[in-house]
Amino acid sequence: MAELVFTDPNGNYVASANDGKHIITHSGTYYGKIHGNSILSSSGVLIGRIEGKSVINPAGKLILYVKERG
Repeated sequence: MAELVFTDPNGNYVASANDGKHIITHSGTYYGKIHGNSILSSSGVLIGRIEGKSVINPAGKLILYVKERG
């Protein structure tokens, strides 16, 4: 699976998922896990849903963009 790269709405790098499942920030901090089209925190709380190339939080706000690399 291709690496997934997550950027903020301004295009700044936030994190990546080298395995397409576990999202890790540049500093090595665990951000969350991709489960279907959802992103869950380590405690299982919904961070957001992947909709196309966007990640939308539970309140309906765009929080990240996602793209494949590789």
